Amino acid sequence: MKITIVGGGIVGMTAAYLLTKEADIEVTLIDREGAGQSSAAASGIVCPWVSKRRNKTWYRLAVEGARFYRELIPLLEQEATVDTGYKQTGALILRDQLSKIVELQEIITERLEEAPEIGELSILDEADIQNRYPFLAAELVGLFVSGGARVDGTNLVAALQEVALRNGLKLVKGTAVLKRKEEQLQVWVNDNELIADKIILAAGAWLGKMFDDDVFCDIDTQKGQLFHLNPQQETGEWPVMMPASAYSFVPFDGQHLVIGASHEKGKDFDLAPTIGELNDIATESLRFAPGWRDSQIIEVRTGTRAYTSDYTPVIGQVPFASNAYVANGLGASGLTVGPYAAKIVADLVLGRDVQIDLSDYPVAQYLRLRKEK
Repeated sequence: MKITIVGGGIVGMTAAYLLTKEADIEVTLIDREGAGQSSAAASGIVCPWVSKRRNKTWYRLAVEGARFYRELIPLLEQEATVDTGYKQTGALILRDQLSKIVELQEIITERLEEAPEIGELSILDEADIQNRYPFLAAELVGLFVSGGARVDGTNLVAALQEVALRNGLKLVKGTAVLKRKEEQLQVWVNDNELIADKIILAAGAWLGKMFDDDVFCDIDTQKGQLFHLNPQQETGEWPVMMPASAYSFVPFDGQHLVIGASHEKGKDFDLAPTIGELNDIATESLRFAPGWRDSQIIEVRTGTRAYTSDYTPVIGQVPFASNAYVANGLGASGLTVGPYAAKIVADLVLGRDVQIDLSDYPVAQYLRLRKEK
């Protein structure tokens, strides 16, 4: 079987990694050249259990995504020679009142039965916080969730790619064009068709631009900006930190801290950093961590996420193409659920059962022929 994957981010490269392990399968992955891939820019937190969101569809997918990391990473660490970018350091949820932390602890405790990956829960009072993390604001209290983890999108994609290439992946650099022929899709690159029995569309925010005007695609862009800082402290063992804010703190080995990210609509594929958003991130972050005022800026990264109009992920078979499958619209949860979404579409391509109800992620609602609208 010949399989073509369109998109070399976390979804596409995980699918390539999984499929190149299979016998009698040829896998080709097309990755567009140029900046903007959200996986490459992103630094993520894998800790969905602390969310108070009542969207059960999102939560189920995120929980399965966090669980799949426990299966994926040990195997990948044995096979890759580069750092996978994943580390379970725990997550510290920060609030300004102990009552809020106790309420959150009760919610997460109820979720332990279905998600034992949560691990242990520990409340840290103001004295504990200041003793361990004196750079944080003095009035904060916290809940430590031992199962929380951090992910560097750049490293994870690189590790997956290394192993997939060793297993026979053919990597093609270029911009893919999708053409419809009868009830199937064709993939063209540089005016050449790549013959494939099955196609996986993992192109993120670029998906809609690959089709002709007869295809309705409810995939939009969301710009994310991130600060990479040197807080002049060793950060490798710090937990990820999640204050009551739109921005989170993700530490990495060495003296390296990532803060962000912004959620900007209507920017299309504009990747230029902007002083307004960066000022908002810095100001809000210093409110929770005033001790980082003298941190040095290493770099600013920007990426473009893909999301649907109602933020529902899209996973399954393309309704107008019997040979094509899609995983898209993961938004800010891309690093949490991306590898698991890739496993789903890989299993579909291989004709295997999946362990999640795909009717919750209806492709036809977001990707269809306009005449069927």
